[in-house]
Amino acid sequence: MTIHTVNKGERLDLPEISETYADFVIQTYFDSHNFRIELGISRFDPETYGPDKESMDKRYTACRLVMPPSAVLNLVDQLQDLLGSLDKEGILIRGHAHAPPSKVQ
Repeated sequence: MTIHTVNKGERLDLPEISETYADFVIQTYFDSHNFRIELGISRFDPETYGPDKESMDKRYTACRLVMPPSAVLNLVDQLQDLLGSLDKEGILIRGHAHAPPSKVQ
């Protein structure tokens, strides 16, 4: 798998910063200075699930990301490179991810 990084300045990892998981994009917009991206996560609500109820997940905001245009362009470039590599390896097909092919011996 391809990992694309930018080599501008020294990168210092801050282990105290945790990862944020999101499974959908709530909204994106530009406020004339920065891009604002709100990411969300779906949670299964067992109280609203059942044969006589309309099944609904609850959706929560997981992260609000604010980036200047230069950072967004860099992100787009890196994602395009990564998606191209995944497509070339057969891992990503027309926007749907699947497990990598298993090796037959």
